[in-house]
Amino acid sequence: MSVISGLMLAQMRAMVLARLPDVAVISAITNTSDGAGGWSEGLVTSGTVACRVDPLGANATESQVVVSREALEVTYRLTLPHDAPIAQNNRVVINGRTYEVVALSIDHSWNVSKLVIITEVR
Repeated sequence: MSVISGLMLAQMRAMVLARLPDVAVISAITNTSDGAGGWSEGLVTSGTVACRVDPLGANATESQVVVSREALEVTYRLTLPHDAPIAQNNRVVINGRTYEVVALSIDHSWNVSKLVIITEVR
C-alpha cells in the first residue's frame, strides 16, 4: 500500500480540478406539505462546483450501469472535486441540462475526486 503526503494529495486534487471544464449546480430534492395531505417537490441548491461529464459507452461497467436502468436512458459519468456536496437522488444542472444522480462511486483510493453516475432528466 502506497502512502502519499498531504502535499502530494493536494497537488493531485489540483490536477483533477484543472481538468474539470464545466460548472455543475447541485440541488437536493425537498418535499413540502401542501396542507391538504399531499406534498410538492422542490429543489434547494446545495453547491456550485467545477465538473466534467463523460458519456458511458455500451461497454461501460460502472456496476453494469446500475444494473438495468431503463435501456433508453443515456448514462453519464460525472467527475467532481473531492469535497463536492453531492448525494444520491440529487439533481445537477450542467450547461442548461438537468441530470439525476443514480449512483455514487465513493470507494476509491486517495479521494482526489468524486465519481457519480447520472442520467438526463427529460
